[in-house]
Amino acid sequence: MTVELGNGDKDFLGRCPQTIIIGKHPTRIDAAKMKRVRRLWQLRLVKGDVGNDGQSLKVTLTNAGRLAIGRPVIDAPIEGDTDAHA
Repeated sequence: MTVELGNGDKDFLGRCPQTIIIGKHPTRIDAAKMKRVRRLWQLRLVKGDVGNDGQSLKVTLTNAGRLAIGRPVIDAPIEGDTDAHA
């Protein structure tokens, strides 16, 4: 599956890892970032972890996300792994 990424998506991926505030009153910028994260997450280009405070999300690249912006893969897929993507 080939996905066309816009300059905004590539820029966002290039700035990962980054932390986004997801608390009760996120800024407009953080809300816009979350919208982008949701789409990139569905494409399996990013992953995230909620902070200990429950108010932030740390967004990092998956191997597919790294490849999408021309970075080398960090973790080689395990042979026989059914979740690995070609």
